[in-house]
Amino acid sequence: MFTIIGGDGKEYGPVAANQIREWIAAGRASLDTKAKAVGTEEWRLLAQLLDNVIGIACALPGLIMIALAVARAGITVGGDWTKLATAAGFAAGFIVACFALFVLAVVQLWMLVTRGQTIGKRVLGIRIVSFEDETNPGFVKVFLLRGLVPAIIGAVPYLGMFFTLTDICFIFRDDRRCIHDIIAGTKVIKG
Repeated sequence: MFTIIGGDGKEYGPVAANQIREWIAAGRASLDTKAKAVGTEEWRLLAQLLDNVIGIACALPGLIMIALAVARAGITVGGDWTKLATAAGFAAGFIVACFALFVLAVVQLWMLVTRGQTIGKRVLGIRIVSFEDETNPGFVKVFLLRGLVPAIIGAVPYLGMFFTLTDICFIFRDDRRCIHDIIAGTKVIKG
């Protein structure tokens, strides 16, 4: 389902894709008529939050092991943290947390490359597609251009904060595409 943005700036719909095709054939709409998928903008943030919760849940066993090692070593705020060098629980917890996050990152990357979805996006029924033809964007677009390039720009002191804020604010444009979507030539759709 789509919402059509008329020449008067008002939104009309929801309208099914086949109805839009009929309108184009009848001359009621053109290929320049703006349309957006219904409901994708609010689900993007929720999908990101869900992915973050999943990441915390994966790392939680290792984090608990680290907390227990700190408690066993008797370290308090401002205490002697060098005691942790001998705490096997700390090293084991760190390894468990890193391994769990690595496995999650591999799964998420595989899902992004093959389906255009992370776990959060799949649960909420949205996916990333190429802007031009709505096909699977693949590794270069979804990871390198959409993920890595914005992360590198975001890591630049001062410029990074401005870029990240601007990238997020682009969601309020008519087409709901953020800067990372524009860089990669992608969009997020329902389905």
